[in-house]
Amino acid sequence: MEFVIAEEKLIYLLRTAGKTKFFLQLGYREGDLPRLEADILQMARRASPVIRAVTAFGTKFEMTGMIAAPNGRDYFLRTGWFIRPSEPEVMNFVTAYPAKLR
Repeated sequence: MEFVIAEEKLIYLLRTAGKTKFFLQLGYREGDLPRLEADILQMARRASPVIRAVTAFGTKFEMTGMIAAPNGRDYFLRTGWFIRPSEPEVMNFVTAYPAKLR
């Protein structure tokens, strides 16, 4: 499985109200997008995807796992991914947010 994260999705995490504060507190900055991308990819490669929806456009997945943030602490992150029917081996990153563990 190939994981793809578009740069604009990472920028979105650092510029969008509601997400910006969380990711800045973790120590991520727009000037270091490769670190954010690497941390999300590392978490995704270890996590087990859970199907959340299947539509004509593709399958939506959710993955939750631990990331080691630049501030030196570990956090649980929940991520959203999407697989298009035309690219069944490519999992595309959609979003990320803090995971609320039950």
